[in-house]
Amino acid sequence: LSFRTADEAVAQRDSLGTKRFRLQGTVTGEPVEAAGVLRFTVVFNWVGVDVEHQGSPPDLFRPGIPVVIEGHWVEGADVFAGDRILVKHDESYESQEDYETRTSQAEQGGG
Repeated sequence: LSFRTADEAVAQRDSLGTKRFRLQGTVTGEPVEAAGVLRFTVVFNWVGVDVEHQGSPPDLFRPGIPVVIEGHWVEGADVFAGDRILVKHDESYESQEDYETRTSQAEQGGG
């Protein structure tokens, strides 16, 4: 998947169309969840993107945390539809499953 920061994704909105890509930004404001959809905004270089995410976010997900969201622009709307959130931990991004595996291995002395 291609990788775009929020400001790049907004600037390239027309050329990206509804193609799937990874969006990077920092969660800002308080996420709102309703009917199984989590709505929040990510910002990079002072440019914000509204996100609608299907499913539960990782435990480490919260305002002020850098994330990468996999998904696509919604056709005809300035909204990014995401279905996978990777949370920045240290210097790398990882899914909830990666985090749990690494944490479990560390607790068992193998990580």
